[in-house]
Amino acid sequence: MLEQEGDLAEFDVFNFGGHWFEAGIEMAHAIQRVVGKPKPRIRRFPWALTYAFSVFVTVFREMLELRYLWQRPVRLDNTKLVAFLGTEPHTPIDMAVRSTLDGLGCPAGGPARQPEQAGTRAFAL
Repeated sequence: MLEQEGDLAEFDVFNFGGHWFEAGIEMAHAIQRVVGKPKPRIRRFPWALTYAFSVFVTVFREMLELRYLWQRPVRLDNTKLVAFLGTEPHTPIDMAVRSTLDGLGCPAGGPARQPEQAGTRAFAL
């Protein structure tokens, strides 16, 4: 995009479609593939507990407000980006997941590093 900066309006919006997971479970499957053995178990999110504790925990109330995002698909239209660039660049999903887990200090296939090892400070609440 920087090479074509002259063709852009002063303020222009381009949606990046990214990876599309219709059912949502595909991301969990990608994590399982990257982590390898032992595979983490996939479970349903405990929405009933979220409802129950939302009276006391603000973040749970906020999560309930956003629950609709898990109940219906929301997909960004990348038509303008593809028309401008020709193609939308993508990092293969397994590579992106592995890089993300490494960045979070959770190397694939091994135990999570302690915060000091990951280069961050730990705070106790």
